[in-house]
Amino acid sequence: MTTLHTINKSPSNLALWHSCMAALLPGDTLLIIENGVYAATHTTIAEQLSTLEGINISFLSADVQARGLVVTESNNTSIVDDQQFVNLACQHSKTVSWF
Repeated sequence: MTTLHTINKSPSNLALWHSCMAALLPGDTLLIIENGVYAATHTTIAEQLSTLEGINISFLSADVQARGLVVTESNNTSIVDDQQFVNLACQHSKTVSWF
């Protein structure tokens, strides 16, 4: 049983981000949307995300582009479009929204 976690708050809400990351289990996906995409530029959160093992991390491309950010894809990080967002929701047995 895997979970799709979506988070839309900026990394300035550290308590929410820490709660979200503590809930992640191997095989889960964290989809970062809306102002959450600023996590790519937030040193503390970006470092913590890079240490998560067995967790897939995705950024919604429309939100990254709308904010003029650059997100680098890596082993566990990807950029997804709206259709891929829908696919992620279908691939996971449940979805948890962090807001």
